[in-house]
Amino acid sequence: MAPRAKVTDDVAGADAIVAKWSAPQQRLAAACRAMVRRTIPTMYERPYPGWNAVGFRDPQAGYFAGIFPVVHGLDLVFEHGAAIEDVDGLFAVRPTHRQIRVVEVRTLADVRRAALSALLQRAVLHGSARRR
Repeated sequence: MAPRAKVTDDVAGADAIVAKWSAPQQRLAAACRAMVRRTIPTMYERPYPGWNAVGFRDPQAGYFAGIFPVVHGLDLVFEHGAAIEDVDGLFAVRPTHRQIRVVEVRTLADVRRAALSALLQRAVLHGSARRR
């Protein structure tokens, strides 16, 4: 297996993306980004200007999730969410998506759910196993 590329955390680039969002979206993004960083300490952020989004990556799992602005808040999109067990029913029902799953983040309370941290951990474990 080829060695993985050097990991770079582009917080400044992610900050530039979030700065374009509304004030309520910025507050949710700050809380969400901090929660993901606490939950997955190995994660790093990547800006995705074409998607107007911030992606979360892990050295072993690769891209596992990202935050996207929507009218009433943010969507936390799990790249391989369809393969992750959602024991707490956090994923919104969107039958058109075959691979991704979405957690709707509309309030700070949505970010603070312990079940969301557990879901992120399962996403990274799944991503790490997929890439072996």
